[in-house]
Amino acid sequence: MQHKSVFITGTDTGVGKTYVAKLIADSLRQQGYKIAAFKPIVSGGTADLKKLKAENVYSFKHALAPSVAAKLEHRSISIDRILSKYKELLSKNDFVIVEGIGGLLVPIKKGYLVADLIKDMDMPVIIVARPGLGTINHTLLTVKYAQNYGINILGVVFNESKKMKTGICEQTNPKEIERESGVPVLGYVKYASLLRSLRSLAMTDYAAMDKKYVWHPFTQMQDWQKAEPLIIDQAKGCYLKATNGKWYLDGISSLWVNVHGHRKKELDQALIKQINKVSHSTLLGLGNTPSIEFAKMLVDVAPKGLNKVFYSDSGSTAVEIALKIAFQYWQQKRVRVQGSGFRGQGSGIKKQSLFHLKTRITAIQ
Repeated sequence: MQHKSVFITGTDTGVGKTYVAKLIADSLRQQGYKIAAFKPIVSGGTADLKKLKAENVYSFKHALAPSVAAKLEHRSISIDRILSKYKELLSKNDFVIVEGIGGLLVPIKKGYLVADLIKDMDMPVIIVARPGLGTINHTLLTVKYAQNYGINILGVVFNESKKMKTGICEQTNPKEIERESGVPVLGYVKYASLLRSLRSLAMTDYAAMDKKYVWHPFTQMQDWQKAEPLIIDQAKGCYLKATNGKWYLDGISSLWVNVHGHRKKELDQALIKQINKVSHSTLLGLGNTPSIEFAKMLVDVAPKGLNKVFYSDSGSTAVEIALKIAFQYWQQKRVRVQGSGFRGQGSGIKKQSLFHLKTRITAIQ
């Protein structure tokens, strides 16, 4: 399996997360898998733990958000302890099913939500929702927040937590949510449909697809075709996770452009905020507000005399502006270039007609 775990969350409390988690666990056990159920935090009693036969770290008497329940009992919640237990279960079982508490925005402790726990556990989620009136808004809000937070959503499951008459609302809500969110609706707790979805994700052969459809830069494709390529699926901090489930140190910061690490919360949220305004606008003959604001910030902290900012996205443009600066500042007509020096992805003879000179720049491929 590509995914060795799944996190069951919900649009609300009481939507049937435990029931859905139990159906998945029971079905996988019947297929011969060694399954562990894990409910890290429970509040208001341990009935759900018994139903799910789940491991637990924190149990609170009052049916409240963990941050509030823990405060009332004068206890503290250690995220490291929860993560340690999860890793232990993951190492001893074929598959781990984790049930959350409430929804994504339930606070576990100050400044730390259920969504943060999912990110730290590095798990895909299944969202359990009510089928009736009001679920479109609740479900879409949950889906959009998860997507903006970088959480992988396997799908939505509707659960009738109580006996109800199925009307037009219940019949049309799934299609409306699927269309508006782009997330598959797995059904009314039809676990067979759910497991087929999980199996299809697990069986995707990305290595074969890569060899068939992708041409890699700086790569001898003949050698690439013969080898077993490393396919990166996700990342966290300074590590990359491949589709084989192993983590690797991102030793070159994803080619030197990710110096602060992957999934940095502040950077991701700023990026989402900007994309919601405009994803890209060229500086060729146009300006844009973010580049202007950032340029001013850089000039404000730069040494005196450095009062312009040039944005570069490659070695080629960096060399170009360096030549422009050198030519315009020093008014020199000759440029000395190191032979066999790396300057970008191009190679051979390049005419710098802008400066009325010819410069030989050779790139190492």
